[in-house]
Amino acid sequence: IRNTRAVNRTGQLTGYKLMPGSNCLPLAGSEAKFLRRAAFLKHNLWVTAYNREERYPGGEFPNQNPRAGEGLATWVQQNRPLEETDIVL
Repeated sequence: IRNTRAVNRTGQLTGYKLMPGSNCLPLAGSEAKFLRRAAFLKHNLWVTAYNREERYPGGEFPNQNPRAGEGLATWVQQNRPLEETDIVL
């Protein structure tokens, strides 16, 4: 992840490097009911364009919300451009 508009003292683009570590996915099967409301658990890394209104990765009130499919999974499906914009990891 880098900022193409700024350089550091050595003249290199500023940015971050993600280092993979030990992660695990849920042990529940893909048909588990809670995964409909917590779709963010299906992947270890999500990247989406910043939107002030998108605050909760599982949607608002995921344990009480009758509507499944809100949150990160829906935001990523919008396929918004990620270059030259603010992003959320």
